Amino acid sequence: MASRKRTLLKVIILGDSGVGKTSLMNQYVNKKFSSQYKATIGADFLTKEVQVDDRLVTMQIWDTAGQERFQSLGVAFYRGADCCVLVYDVNSSKSFDNLENWRDEFLIQASPSDPDNFPFVVLGNKVDVEGGRTRQVSEKKAKQWCSAKGGIPHFDTSAKEDLNVDDAFATIARNALKNETEEELYIPETVDVNAAAAPRRQHLPADLYGSLQTGCGIAFMLALGFSALPILTGDARERNERRYLSPDADEGAENIRWSVMGVLSVLPFINPMAWVFAALDDEEASTLYWSFAFLYALPYLGNGFELDGFAIVSLLVCILHVQVERLAQTEPVEIELPSALRTLLSSIPRAVRSLGRYGSSLGGEVAERTRSAEEARRRRPDRKFLEERSREARAELEDFDRRRRERQAEQRRLAQQQEQREKERER
Repeated sequence: MASRKRTLLKVIILGDSGVGKTSLMNQYVNKKFSSQYKATIGADFLTKEVQVDDRLVTMQIWDTAGQERFQSLGVAFYRGADCCVLVYDVNSSKSFDNLENWRDEFLIQASPSDPDNFPFVVLGNKVDVEGGRTRQVSEKKAKQWCSAKGGIPHFDTSAKEDLNVDDAFATIARNALKNETEEELYIPETVDVNAAAAPRRQHLPADLYGSLQTGCGIAFMLALGFSALPILTGDARERNERRYLSPDADEGAENIRWSVMGVLSVLPFINPMAWVFAALDDEEASTLYWSFAFLYALPYLGNGFELDGFAIVSLLVCILHVQVERLAQTEPVEIELPSALRTLLSSIPRAVRSLGRYGSSLGGEVAERTRSAEEARRRRPDRKFLEERSREARAELEDFDRRRRERQAEQRRLAQQQEQREKERER
């Protein structure tokens, strides 16, 4: 069971093309910088695990294309964001002026529940260019704009020199955590999108599986105690002595039942069927036996039908449980206990009712965590969908370039015709 909670934070980086969004992301995640410019097509993302105070945080940082023709893809990437980073080039006043448009567009596309308090962070990048001599947007002007928008944090950064990059993203993580509702998530360590699709066993998230182990351990002990109760209180001795004195015709069939249950209980994956067999054979106690069958099936359902340590422990408990139940139902045995302890055991029914209330509460918690994990899974963009959109964006870019070349060729042709006509008039 995990000792710390892992939180997934989705961070979107927005800004004009060429302001250094990709370089900032690569500098923070990979500690690398490339001076060669390459426009982002559609969107891309990187992840990084960081420790914020006492919490383990996985930052999923989305780098988006700055070209206007890709802005229609925004709704696919913005939804579910926990923080938005607005980046401008301090050497380009136009990129700073466009921050207003980027902020408004994000709020429209992402539709956060509380747009007035949604966390933004502004980064003024490329402060290293020409030693700051070409700077067009002063830090004072940028901070005034941020203050007017509700006190947005501002950092002067340089992806090339790694200036303030870590400090900026630490602030981004803290602000995103304030906006994040805590959820239990299952985050795979690696994802191979090129691997052939193969059937996989489903596992519960680590924290939820740990809760299941704890709950089942308590339930195992209570079930054993409940089956042993007739032995501890003396009811088994009195009832089964009468059976030995007055045997009936069903005794042979009952012996067969316990023999079959004993065999089934030692078989991995099959041992819950021992209690199913008992429920079908004994209508009077069928509800109790069905409950035991479900209890011993839970470890296999929780781990994807694998024989792990938890499943082996439940198998051993099941073997013991069947034998305890057999002794209580067929043998005139009794464990001598002090009278005070016998009185204490008489309160077991009240404890069982309390356990029922605890089980209802545990079931509600399991359902809530499962629903939260499912909602978090739906928030993560589908990789196949992103690949399709990226292919469409590349095709759109190629078509745009083709039309541009055709327009340039047409303009040259018209210019040549015009030049020829002017020469003819001069003659």
